[in-house]
Amino acid sequence: MVTPNIYEAEILTEKSIKKKAHLFEIAERLINLGIKAVIIKGWQSSSFIWDFFFDKNKKVFLKKKKLSGNFHGTGCAFSSALLSYLMHGFDPETAFKKTKNWLYLKLKKAEKEKIGGKLWLFL
Repeated sequence: MVTPNIYEAEILTEKSIKKKAHLFEIAERLINLGIKAVIIKGWQSSSFIWDFFFDKNKKVFLKKKKLSGNFHGTGCAFSSALLSYLMHGFDPETAFKKTKNWLYLKLKKAEKEKIGGKLWLFL
């Protein structure tokens, strides 16, 4: 499984992501390399941030409302939490959903407390 953000996914596949449909193409390219599941993080619309889970059988988009604040370390926190859920026996799709919800709750708490910067300071 790989968990690139938009920029990293573009570098890995040498393809630009200009619209949401491109996420399917990028994920397919990565799956065709032998990767079993792909999570592309950070597609943004005006009000939401979307993350995308893709394997050979499923395509799942999850969106959360954009939060104010400037958070660093969210990709690392996401990957660590995802691994934790996987190690506890959750299937990849469920681990993805649980990770997205867990991280969003942490970011909402940080937003409420007006804490920005490095995420690990508030976890």
